[in-house]
Amino acid sequence: MSTIDEGRVEAVARALSRVPVKAVKVIEFSDPQYKAVKRIALAYGAKSIVAVVANALVSYRLPVRGETYWSNFADFLLSKGRIDDFEELIESVREFVVSRMQGGTLIDQKLGRIWKARDALRKLYTNPLGFTDLTRLLELLASQMKSRRVEKTIVFAVKMAYYFYTALGVEVFNTHNIPLPIDRRVAIITSSSRMLHVSIKSIMNKYRDEAVKAWSRVSSLSGIPPINMDAIIWLPAQNILRLLKRGLGIAREEYAKRLVEYSKSIISWDVARRIATELLYDYPIE
Repeated sequence: MSTIDEGRVEAVARALSRVPVKAVKVIEFSDPQYKAVKRIALAYGAKSIVAVVANALVSYRLPVRGETYWSNFADFLLSKGRIDDFEELIESVREFVVSRMQGGTLIDQKLGRIWKARDALRKLYTNPLGFTDLTRLLELLASQMKSRRVEKTIVFAVKMAYYFYTALGVEVFNTHNIPLPIDRRVAIITSSSRMLHVSIKSIMNKYRDEAVKAWSRVSSLSGIPPINMDAIIWLPAQNILRLLKRGLGIAREEYAKRLVEYSKSIISWDVARRIATELLYDYPIE
């Protein structure tokens, strides 16, 4: 039996459907993660997509916020100067991971994932513009990592590849086929929106598939592909639990303000407020 509340899905979709099409790109371009990827793409060219994808595959349990982590990654990579081949790119990612983590089993797991992805990354390096059909890239990574297509790091890696291609002005295809990455921030919003009447922890685990289905339904109803919707809902939700502890009204006001700011006022205050009200419909279940 589904735990998805269709009425809440429709309410969220109605609010998001009011986002002007041109606002989507503006919000994405405001994402510090996009800015970091763009710096890498412009510095090293198409083949450096392998470094972006490799780092995305190990972007979990981070020591800092995602925005900061990716800005640091761009700084680190650009500090290396000239990088000439596949091995140097992969080794640079490994060095960054080691330098940012505190050792132990987690760092071994991350390095192991980079090694496991090696064959797929080499295919990407050999033909960096051959995976602009994002479904093809999703299948490549999921198959290589022996993971499900909805796994957060797999989907996130495809999103970062999308950012990379966009930064180079390369057209991508089949964006509507890429699920929304369900990280903790998105899980909080999923719970607070009441599209799923379950806890944040449950959404991250047992009900991940249901969350993906709910957001896919929102995407279908609103006309915004999940890969584009991600920045709209994720960026303004920074430190959202801290804001919610100050009050639901305060959290909604701040969320709306950030939406207006990230969209450079293309999203009006009225629309932003409606989106914030539907996404922060109630306190998330913890």
